[in-house]
Amino acid sequence: MEIEFEDKKIIFNRHLSMIDLFVIDFVKILEKHYKYVIISGYVSILFGRNRATDDIDVFIEDAGFNNFLKFYTELMDDEWEFLNENSAKKLYEEYLSKKLAVRIAKKGTFSPNVEMKFPLTALNKEALEDNLTVLLNNHKLIISTLEQQVAFKLYLGSNKDLQDAIHIYEIFKDRLDKQKLYNIANQLGVMNKLVEFLENE
Repeated sequence: MEIEFEDKKIIFNRHLSMIDLFVIDFVKILEKHYKYVIISGYVSILFGRNRATDDIDVFIEDAGFNNFLKFYTELMDDEWEFLNENSAKKLYEEYLSKKLAVRIAKKGTFSPNVEMKFPLTALNKEALEDNLTVLLNNHKLIISTLEQQVAFKLYLGSNKDLQDAIHIYEIFKDRLDKQKLYNIANQLGVMNKLVEFLENE
């Protein structure tokens, strides 16, 4: 897999999996209504890690209920559905506004699904503003920075998360901003984990 870099853009081509096509279809609607960023497990899958995932984690900006209603209506008209609740008002007021995730899937299915929510922390909000554009076979996806990805995976700490961190680090270690990585790790309280991680790489 040959990867090109242009400033804050990563460009590459590869065979598209079913999960890729699911994400691409969803983002075509999402990007019309929201500033967004894809985080967590799918990012490592995007760059070739061979593992399964049932959900795609996404942060969106809070652009108000009317904007959400337009997004909700277009999704429902395009054969998607919300798994938590049918009411747009309840989804916005009882889930998103309370920093809880809403889950979205193709109608009649449960997996894969999108887990979408408003940012919870300052670092979450930073991910929305400081991100990367990926062109996968000319399909545009917005993802968290690689430094955020590695640090958050160390913070989560499961074996699967650590393998995700290793995968991203191995591919992009010559491109990572180490100072940025240290700063994020320090904010997450995982500097010791990061130092140990880097020593083992």
